[in-house]
Amino acid sequence: MKSKGITVKGIPYMTGAHVYNEVYLDDVHIPSKYIVGQENEGWAVVNVLAGFERSNIDIVMGLVRGLEEIVEFCNANNLSKDPLIRNRLGDIACSIEAVRTLSYYVADQQNRNEMGLMDAAAVKIFSSELLEKYAQIQSDILGPFGIVKSSPWAKMRGTAEYNYQACFVPIVSMGTNEIQRNIIAWYGLGLPRMK
Repeated sequence: MKSKGITVKGIPYMTGAHVYNEVYLDDVHIPSKYIVGQENEGWAVVNVLAGFERSNIDIVMGLVRGLEEIVEFCNANNLSKDPLIRNRLGDIACSIEAVRTLSYYVADQQNRNEMGLMDAAAVKIFSSELLEKYAQIQSDILGPFGIVKSSPWAKMRGTAEYNYQACFVPIVSMGTNEIQRNIIAWYGLGLPRMK
């Protein structure tokens, strides 16, 4: 990263957080002793690394913890008796458990060096779209106080405001979900590429 010609520019979130960067490589020369994998096989290395990133275990476990927190909030504020809230939380709880199982399956594949591109892409799509759904449910349940950021009136420490602003990031990062659906079609289902 200290080589001449590498420029890193941060991409700040609307929330002010900084997680991702744009990295520019302008006429960068690296000694051949630093080649990872085989020469001219860089794309294969990138695909393996992207698969690890797309497995999204951090998002999945964040959803597990987020569900626990919203359930605690609903129980403490007498909202758990509302059948609509119970139904929405039950629905997302089932989806979270499904994506957690799929994420563990991909982690097991990674551990055995058998990870397929399709499986990591599936977790990426499922978990990122579920995060967006969770942010919407959390905001709906908390109402106007759900959009308050870090104040005495903020419910659940202002996490709803943050989640609502940041939930779209995983949908577009690591290759958009549309690209992931193409990966599933091409590599998982053997469908032809579009011309």
